[in-house]
Amino acid sequence: MKRKSIIWQLMVYVVAVSLVAITSAWAGERDGITSKNVKIGILTALTGPAALYGKECASAVQLYFKMINDKGGLNGRKVDTIPVDGAWNPATAVGAMKILIYKDKVFVANTFGSQATTSTYNMIRKNNLPVQVIGPVSTLYNPPRKQVFCVETSYKTETIIGVKYVMETMEAKDPKFGIIYIDDVGGRGSLEGLRAALNIYGLKAVSEQSYSRGTTDFSSQVINLQRAGANYVILWALTGEVVQILKQANALNYKPQFIGLSPCTTNKLIQLAGDSVKGFFTVSHTALVDEDVPGMKLIRKVAQKYDMKPGVTPYYYHSWAMAKVWDTAIRMAEKKGDLTRTGVIKAMERIRDLDTGGILPPINFSPTQHQAGTMARVTKVDMKTKRFVPVSGWIEASF
Repeated sequence: MKRKSIIWQLMVYVVAVSLVAITSAWAGERDGITSKNVKIGILTALTGPAALYGKECASAVQLYFKMINDKGGLNGRKVDTIPVDGAWNPATAVGAMKILIYKDKVFVANTFGSQATTSTYNMIRKNNLPVQVIGPVSTLYNPPRKQVFCVETSYKTETIIGVKYVMETMEAKDPKFGIIYIDDVGGRGSLEGLRAALNIYGLKAVSEQSYSRGTTDFSSQVINLQRAGANYVILWALTGEVVQILKQANALNYKPQFIGLSPCTTNKLIQLAGDSVKGFFTVSHTALVDEDVPGMKLIRKVAQKYDMKPGVTPYYYHSWAMAKVWDTAIRMAEKKGDLTRTGVIKAMERIRDLDTGGILPPINFSPTQHQAGTMARVTKVDMKTKRFVPVSGWIEASF
């Protein structure tokens, strides 16, 4: 009898532990959402070298959900957006993510920067937190990571499209490609794209120049490219860095065709770079800030209503699109009767042809595709109007 009693006690203990585990898991799945509100975290850069972009990421999401809250919220739930500062620093991002998950207990989150997402991924995975990433590095989505989604076209893909445009639309004669890129996962993604694209055409880069965060003097990189004879140069750099590169190249009378990526497709760059920006073009995956596509018109209308200024960088506009993705996925999950983090992830994977009013190409996810972007456009500086103008339609990276 005593032995049976012990066995029975063990069985009760095992069942109790299992129930606690299930209850704990369910509690985590339901963190950040009640019948009255839902919390959306924004791990961004409010300080540091990328603060211009990071603040715009937060501002766009906040504006979108002001609009939604005024319409009754997400199925009656008020949306609380909670920005925290990761300072575009992987180590700082870890602490910021801990605040969002364990203190604020957000339901879903945006993250700014591929490095920040990589450094916090173990927490994301452990807590099954659905995230959308600003930082389209292919290694985060190929193969797909269950919790991680991205509406952007990757820097690798943008670079491939840039090379394709030079070779096939511009019909470059005797092209000699070089690159300046930040030495992190984003910059190395661009480098990988350059090598892959050039390989298609039987070419190799004549010079590959990296730099570290915080660099302000790019003279050595520019001189090395000039000596190598690079006449087409890919730039993976932020606006302030591109301005310095263009000015330093101009001072050395070095005038290759510089090709920036989406981070520097902002009219602010034209204002800061002056005459050295002449001829500059970029590859970007969002509509331009002053285009009259429906999505841009809506943003301008809503921003005016709340006395908020629309953003000046692409990050603002794909952050608005990301907010629309959360709006769509959370409603889909509730309709399926599974308003949990897992339910939102499943809903994300069912999103098909989500229309952002021309801000981005249609957004599609699936269980095997967590990065929606596959296309980009080429834009060029118009020196008369001091703005970027599109010079191509949407281009696929495929050859």
